[in-house]
Amino acid sequence: CGGGGCGLCKLAAVTEPLSTDGARLLCCFFPASDAVVEAACSCEELRAALTGTNKDALFIDLGCGDGRVVIEVAKHFCCRALGVDLDERLIDVARGAASRELTSEVLARVDFETGDLCAVNLEEAAAVFMFMPRHVCEFVLNQVLPRSSLRAGSLV
Repeated sequence: CGGGGCGLCKLAAVTEPLSTDGARLLCCFFPASDAVVEAACSCEELRAALTGTNKDALFIDLGCGDGRVVIEVAKHFCCRALGVDLDERLIDVARGAASRELTSEVLARVDFETGDLCAVNLEEAAAVFMFMPRHVCEFVLNQVLPRSSLRAGSLV
């Protein structure tokens, strides 16, 4: 929508900003539904990227919010997983959920970081996940990923 036409962007315009440091948010947080999580965990391309020949594969969720997708993918594929979000409060929620829901073995492979998705080091990523409005995904695909360290062949 270009940042002003979709319902999510309109909601973001009238809600309290999630960030207190003046960083520009591309959209507000909305949780991934069960259907989105199930679709990710049943995706054959994701399975191949995370469980193939690379036993140390890394899944990165840009704009991870409450961490649901990161947690479920880490459990389902037994891979390393990183969630990145601009909002420290959501990162705290994600870390709390991970410590409650994951075994210590899986938890050792999961991390959450506060950060700008434009500055994430994607060099080790076997798969990059985004659950955001179309205009944000287009921005990431057209502006962020081409300038990133993402390896050729990584799944987006």
